[in-house]
Amino acid sequence: MFQIRREHVDALSERVYRDFEDRLVEHLTRTNPERVAKMEESEVRAAIKAGVEKAATYQIFLQTNVAGFVQLQFEEGNDFDVDSAHPWAKPVLTDPELDESQKIGYLRDYVEAQRSGPGEEDEARAIAPAEEEPEDEVAEDAQETYAEADDGNAGPDG
Repeated sequence: MFQIRREHVDALSERVYRDFEDRLVEHLTRTNPERVAKMEESEVRAAIKAGVEKAATYQIFLQTNVAGFVQLQFEEGNDFDVDSAHPWAKPVLTDPELDESQKIGYLRDYVEAQRSGPGEEDEARAIAPAEEEPEDEVAEDAQETYAEADDGNAGPDG
């Protein structure tokens, strides 16, 4: 009978991590060439490892989300999550009602909204973890959406 020993699992895990790290090094080199150019490859890999570990403290484990977290570190600073210049980061990362994909999505949206500049009220409202809208506002939004989709028809029978 074939048995998988712990060392086999560990070797596989190391291989999966190394492949992930290799892909992330390539990605960061393309997306953040100025920062990566100032670093030795071993420093990039160490930054990735630190980012992976920090992401885990916020319950972020999926490779795509971990990569997003590390990308944010390269763009906004290694400690963007606690930096007073980014007061929006910590509440999103520690919100127990958000899953890890939502956390990364909100963080990316906040960064994009900041880059867009002031006056992006609708976008900022759309990306913020929202309070529930009062019933009448939800109903009005639904009616407007239905009216737009209806294109003047009286109802489903036409």
